[in-house]
Amino acid sequence: MLGSFETASRKPRPDEQAAAQRLLADVGASVVGPLARLASHPDPDLRLVPLPFLVGRSEDVAKRALETLTKDPEPAVRRAALSALGPEQHELAKSVAGRLNQEAEWPLRATAAEALGRMVKGAPEPAVVEALTRAALSDPYALVREAAARALFAVAGNAALPTLRQLKEHDPEPRLRGLAERLAKELE
Repeated sequence: MLGSFETASRKPRPDEQAAAQRLLADVGASVVGPLARLASHPDPDLRLVPLPFLVGRSEDVAKRALETLTKDPEPAVRRAALSALGPEQHELAKSVAGRLNQEAEWPLRATAAEALGRMVKGAPEPAVVEALTRAALSDPYALVREAAARALFAVAGNAALPTLRQLKEHDPEPRLRGLAERLAKELE
């Protein structure tokens, strides 16, 4: 959508609209590198500035910057980066999965599980399925197990059934047992 490029007097012609779209794409491409460099700025708040722009970009430099943000030493930066990831960043899923169960803070483990559910929904990458299964079955926090179960359901579909059945039968949290039962019924 061109938004402010439209004049009040008339809508742009298709050729004008195409030219404006090319201009916007060129402008976007020209700032990817400088904005990606902000991902390593010493100030955590400034590291987050380019995040909304970077998630919409497909350039390798943007993907590397996003991955850097998911590994940031500051938990708030990692949480924001993980919360922003979606299917466009599916290439980062293996990296996020590799750190899911190593994250010290439970809110970050839950956010990482949710991110994986969005990133590889319907495409069961083995490393992601393994990490989500492990989190769903063994994380000490019920909210992390719940996020992992939901993400596993989204990612693995029918392959999630054994894990959901285990949760239904053995999880100490009644609410999570109920969720596992509902999700398993949707797959059966």
